[in-house]
Amino acid sequence: MFTISTVTNKRQPSCRERIELLCAPSPLVVRAYSSSVDIRSSFPAGKRPVKAAWVTYDRGPDITKFYYNADVLAFAAKNDLAMVLARQCPAIRTAEKGEMDMYPEHGLGRSLFTGLDALGQESGHPELGSAKLIVLGFSGTGAYFGHFVAYAPNRVLAAILTNPGQTDPDNIDKIKLDADGVAVPELIISGGRDNVGGVVKPYAFYAHHRAEGAPWVYLVQNNIPHCCINNTRPFMLDWLQAVIDAREPDPQKP
Repeated sequence: MFTISTVTNKRQPSCRERIELLCAPSPLVVRAYSSSVDIRSSFPAGKRPVKAAWVTYDRGPDITKFYYNADVLAFAAKNDLAMVLARQCPAIRTAEKGEMDMYPEHGLGRSLFTGLDALGQESGHPELGSAKLIVLGFSGTGAYFGHFVAYAPNRVLAAILTNPGQTDPDNIDKIKLDADGVAVPELIISGGRDNVGGVVKPYAFYAHHRAEGAPWVYLVQNNIPHCCINNTRPFMLDWLQAVIDAREPDPQKP
């Protein structure tokens, strides 16, 4: 397994300077047109072609553990997945100070795609630039990846939204999906005692699109606050394996 990093940035070099880069003494710099984002990737399957990329946005140590976890890395090696960790600097214009922009079409989506393409070229895995994505987000990034499915449904293999929540009007229950978005498998996880993301709005999002035939699962962790998604890792991996087996991701196929 090897690891490389790339950075896409604009306007916020001070944030970029605070980011620790992995195994890249001269990281490739890619221009994007939105806020700064550091993207790093590892390839647990080595030189075998990447079939999909598991993208996690850093939202604290609980979710970041998925990028390094031995069980997750073994799962990635088995299924020829690239592991991708993105660290997002705060956007310049958001309703909540210090938050990232919830709308991929404002630049963050393009920034991610540009970074993946650059990582693919740098690593000798050019297929990463067109690979289907497994997206995992917690809290605000859980809501963000709900918006991301609306933005690029045909690029997403599966979405895992854990304790998703954001201030209105950007919250998860406000997301509108077309038929392609509804068809993307989603695992939505809430904490029974979560007083940040709550259970009502994530469930409203689930129930609305489940009625349209969405192949989704809604899971509540009993008596759990706004944390602790690692408790669900075994269930998450079993669910994700079923999705991979059913959808058979391949960068060479639509």
